[in-house]
Amino acid sequence: MYKLGNALTWTQQGYELFAEEGLDGIQVERLARMLHLNKSGFYHYFGDMEVYWTTLLEYHKQLAEVYFDDIRMIDTIDPQLFHIMVDRKVSIMFQMQLVRCSKNHTLYNVATLIDQKEEKLIEELWSEYLGFVENPKLSMRYYKMVRDMIYARITLQNFDYEFVRKIVTDAKTLIQNIAERVPVFVTEEPRFPNR
Repeated sequence: MYKLGNALTWTQQGYELFAEEGLDGIQVERLARMLHLNKSGFYHYFGDMEVYWTTLLEYHKQLAEVYFDDIRMIDTIDPQLFHIMVDRKVSIMFQMQLVRCSKNHTLYNVATLIDQKEEKLIEELWSEYLGFVENPKLSMRYYKMVRDMIYARITLQNFDYEFVRKIVTDAKTLIQNIAERVPVFVTEEPRFPNR
């Protein structure tokens, strides 16, 4: 007799695997081996890979809402947000992998939706953190750049408080140095000539 596990077991394993390895990591036979289950269990619960991906994305949206609830409770970037990020690192890694899947519109659209929700929640705190309260729009442009730097460099192994803090504080120092040297750059949106 073989074991089926349950749908949540398959979902959680796939979620973690995608967070670490991206699209290439999601293979039915590999998931079954990792879980010590028969691959027929996968098909019993999901039927096919499309349904499985829908399940993974819904699971990610649920975990993103928990992350957003955590953000709503904080009043500082350092250390509170950094600790939340580390506590939710698998979800953040999953999000990062979705962002990297720009050619897959379904995955990328979910990533974009979640990023936009996060940006709305973080705007005021981030603007205060940078000292750009008078220009939250520009502040958020910097936030997106810093988030992309984190996405480009994180792994499950290096993703800890000190790693996140170093990237963000280094970026903050650089941004503030630019602001001191070129105040127009920091306080105004770029202007492009009419074509």
